[in-house]
Amino acid sequence: MKKTRRFASLATAAILAACAVVPATMSALPVIAQTVTITQATGNAEADHTYSAYQIFKGTVVDGALTGIDWNKDIVNDGALLTALKGDTQLGKYFANCTSAAEVAAALNAKVAGTEEGTETSVFANNGALTQHFAELVKANLKDNVTASATSAKNGTSAELSITADGYYLIVDDTANLQTGAYSRYILTTVDADSDTTLSIAQKASSPTVVKKVKENTDVDDYTYTDARGSQTDKDYNDVADYNIGDAVPFKLYGTMPSTIGDYEHYRYIFHDTLGTQFTAPAVGDVTVKVDGKNAVGATVAIAGNEITVTFADIKDGNTITASSVVTVEYSAVLNKTAQIGLSGQENAVKLEYSNDSYWDGSGTPTTSKTPEDKVIVFTYELDVTKQDSVTDKKLKDAEFNLKNAADKYAKVDENGYVTGWVDSEEAGSTLKSDENGLFKVIGLDDGTYTLTETKAPTGYNLLNAPVTLKLDATTANGQNWDVFDATKALTDLTLTVDTGAAQPAKTPGEGDSFGKYGVVETTVLNTSGSSLPSTGGIGTTIFYVAGGVLVVGAGVLLITKKRAKDAQ
Repeated sequence: MKKTRRFASLATAAILAACAVVPATMSALPVIAQTVTITQATGNAEADHTYSAYQIFKGTVVDGALTGIDWNKDIVNDGALLTALKGDTQLGKYFANCTSAAEVAAALNAKVAGTEEGTETSVFANNGALTQHFAELVKANLKDNVTASATSAKNGTSAELSITADGYYLIVDDTANLQTGAYSRYILTTVDADSDTTLSIAQKASSPTVVKKVKENTDVDDYTYTDARGSQTDKDYNDVADYNIGDAVPFKLYGTMPSTIGDYEHYRYIFHDTLGTQFTAPAVGDVTVKVDGKNAVGATVAIAGNEITVTFADIKDGNTITASSVVTVEYSAVLNKTAQIGLSGQENAVKLEYSNDSYWDGSGTPTTSKTPEDKVIVFTYELDVTKQDSVTDKKLKDAEFNLKNAADKYAKVDENGYVTGWVDSEEAGSTLKSDENGLFKVIGLDDGTYTLTETKAPTGYNLLNAPVTLKLDATTANGQNWDVFDATKALTDLTLTVDTGAAQPAKTPGEGDSFGKYGVVETTVLNTSGSSLPSTGGIGTTIFYVAGGVLVVGAGVLLITKKRAKDAQ
């Protein structure tokens, strides 16, 4: 019986941390037989993963140790691997004199003095960074041939790799083109085809998530999330909002970490945020980035057109990152006059790019994956007012109005009716004047309550004796997880209530109209014609009363004067 080689201890570098067969002593790892079972955790929504086993060293397992070691030249490009090992800045000194598989195996068993006298530790420790890096170089120098391969589906299913030859194997998550997933960590293990034991490994690939929210200026369900500090609630943030054109609309991004973040020494983390073209992007200095509520270290913000990119070249450099950490990005963008009225609104999306290879050493450019997009939507609306004769329905030109919102601010609009802002005084606000069709428009309104006041009636008509109260009411839906984003699920109704009267539905598309007209609400304001004449008790009657009184008094004075003159004779 040959003495058990120390090489068997390297097999404990089953770099998936959930490997259940690592012994407490770490002196030798029982080798496995024929079947390696890799299981995804129940509830894991990752896409299917394919795992492949590559035989690095051939040999025979004796007493749990691999003997007669040689390269499997059908699998490993051994010449290129030796060159890579010798030239590597981290590993080169350990493999500088190696010319064969056996010598590489011996180098992998290198020991150094432990912290206590008389003890030793492995240079290539179980789950250690050097061991991981060795596995990465092996992976980079494999041929296309695979010893065994199997696929595990999502939500608790397993991949079973059938291995029938003794040897030292690298097991790799080969699902390199995942959009939403991350690689599992590499597995290094020795296989004894005659052993009765098996190896069961929980698939440990994990990916972060990203969410985008928009702040609504009216009551909505608040967005609540959990980070390293505990539960956090962001008041009025959710998926749907409506605003005036010209308003600065607040947005917030939330990025989580993978459950396996502890497996990464370095981690690339990039937000790719896309504003609708209907928004004017913020300045770089107006974008705030935080990690668990503290100002982030190492975040670079770049803005090109309506693309906002927040890049952490290595988010673990300078920030305290745990599996429960949440990165937030906040900014406001102004809704401009290119806004779509009503449907289909202004969609805004974010996706997250992240490291998917835990063996990245922090240099160069790592391989990355991207999450699916998460979207929010912002709506704005149009008010059309028609002025007409109350009897003949004739459309009346040159009626003048002002519009005030619930905050007692007056609307300013441009020559085409687009809202440009809200001001404190009537004089600073805009005059809304009906055209030859009796029409004026206010384009780009938030939902809410408004007051419309006539300041000048058309010639020959009476001024309205009271303002008109308009309530524009949009029915929107938050909290949806749209697989295919559908704005019609976000905005389901729009009505206008005039004074205390019945609600008037928004204008809906007629034949030849675009669907975007759904965001237009309409009302008609009536005027009566004729002149205003004095009424009984008015100033005209008073004038006659005063004149009559004067005449009566004058007559009395005249009679008295005549009487005195007569008496004097």
